[in-house]
Amino acid sequence: MAMDMALEMDLNVDQSCTIIRNVKKDIRAYYEVLEKRKNAQQITFDAFIRAKPSTPSAPTTPCTSKQNTAFRPVQDQCKTTAFNE
Repeated sequence: MAMDMALEMDLNVDQSCTIIRNVKKDIRAYYEVLEKRKNAQQITFDAFIRAKPSTPSAPTTPCTSKQNTAFRPVQDQCKTTAFNE
């Protein structure tokens, strides 16, 4: 009888160890997938940071004084007529 109980306990322990080993494998596999995703996102983010814009955000030609003064009389006239009305 004691021998039967010992064998049963060995089987239970063996099954428990197998379950624990399988869970550990699953956890490792899960973290490997997470690590791969994180690395892929980091690569994508780094590429985004290094990418150059295709169009400049600022005008390439500087404004000249002629361009600046061309509309001043019209602007001044609009200001005076707006206040007079």
